[in-house]
Amino acid sequence: MDQGRRDAANAHKQGKRRRSKNTKNTLAEEDRSLAIEESPSSFEDRQTVRQAEKQLLKEEVYFLKRKPNGNPGALYTCALCDVTLDSIPRAYKHIRDKRHKKKAREKQEQLMLTEIQPPGPEQISAVSAALETVVQEHGLNDQDVEMRQRVVSLMQDLLLSVLPEIRLRLYGSSCTKFGFKDSDVNIDIQHPPHMHQPDVLLLVKECLSVSPLFIDVEADFHARLPVVICTEKRSGLICKVSAGNENAFQTTAYLSALADREPLLHSLVVGLRRWAQICEIDRAEEGGLPTYVFALMVIFFLQKRKEPILPTYLNQEVRISFHLACETNKTCTAPPSRSARQQHLLHFSNRKWKWSNTLVKSDFKEQVTPLLESYSTSTSCLKNATNAVA
Repeated sequence: MDQGRRDAANAHKQGKRRRSKNTKNTLAEEDRSLAIEESPSSFEDRQTVRQAEKQLLKEEVYFLKRKPNGNPGALYTCALCDVTLDSIPRAYKHIRDKRHKKKAREKQEQLMLTEIQPPGPEQISAVSAALETVVQEHGLNDQDVEMRQRVVSLMQDLLLSVLPEIRLRLYGSSCTKFGFKDSDVNIDIQHPPHMHQPDVLLLVKECLSVSPLFIDVEADFHARLPVVICTEKRSGLICKVSAGNENAFQTTAYLSALADREPLLHSLVVGLRRWAQICEIDRAEEGGLPTYVFALMVIFFLQKRKEPILPTYLNQEVRISFHLACETNKTCTAPPSRSARQQHLLHFSNRKWKWSNTLVKSDFKEQVTPLLESYSTSTSCLKNATNAVA
């Protein structure tokens, strides 16, 4: 009887195995048939996804290989905007957003400016002609400087009647010729040590106010540098009179010496200042840059070339060794030609200077910050040179 029960149980197990095997085969055949039926549509879907992702790659949207902890459902990320996206439709909606388009446009401008080819002789000639035109139309010439000197002499003759111990001197762009035809006339008063700056400026304001030669006289004693402002009636030039401004005078002497050493410096500075004026970033009273900063930019460039055009006073060893080599060999390498210097300046502007951070289209803070960071070194060089001259 036990043997019969065991035979019946074995037969039941074999029948169960046979039925389960048949069921698995049937399901596998059904799954295989479904996969075959769905394979064309899945392939088309995959092709559509691949094409969509290729389009997104052009917009700097990439597929995420690792899911971020903060957003496990994210599938894509935008490298320009630093955002995650959870689907292709959301990714396409993102690339149509104004902020994404703005960042993409800035990236394109940056690539265009960094990948531009070095200029050829024709481009250099065109830039030279443009600079000369700007200098002739807006820059100061010898006649303009003489007229400003006459204004200083006229004011000095007037003030000597009340302040016989003072002397007036011209400084700023009127001496270096880095300014424009309508730039202010900067005048500094040298006074004896026993006289105080406030008293001198008060007497100057009183004397100019009663003179028919100067009009619109006013004082700005709350500024960082107290000045008396007036207009010379005949020429229409605005004069700013300070007292004891020795640092500015020494800076002017330094810049004038560099301008005499390198004639190209004048046209480059005037051209850069004209560009800054068009971009409206040269208004210090509105948070912009002081006008003399643009002269420092050009000087910094000419000092940091592979073959420096202007000397750097912090590199005394190189300067002394160069002079010793010239005295020993009696022959020195000729300086680069005018066109070669302009070509190097253009190369510096296109490749090394980050114009993408200083475009007029960007925010004003983005314009000013890179300029201050890049040329803080040149300002410190100028201060050290001024102290050495003083």
